[in-house]
Amino acid sequence: MKRHCTDLLLAAICLIGPCCGDHVGYLDLLNLNMGYEDVRMSPQELAFFLATHGFDARPDDGYVTVKIDNLVYKMTPNKEKPGLADIAAIN
Repeated sequence: MKRHCTDLLLAAICLIGPCCGDHVGYLDLLNLNMGYEDVRMSPQELAFFLATHGFDARPDDGYVTVKIDNLVYKMTPNKEKPGLADIAAIN
């Protein structure tokens, strides 16, 4: 039984692995942003959250920069508003 569970776990990891390298785009960023809310999230926490979801995110002075397809977006935690942050293109 234990061997069977181990085999199933390894199979699940192998199936999940290929999807983790998928490209993330602006629509993915919007969906992730609107799918969660946290009035206490700091720029550092937001950058970490985005990075764990495959985005190239870096905290800056009060905001986070996110690079997607040669474009840079500025995400500012929006506290009480819907979503995690306000998003603006900066280049």
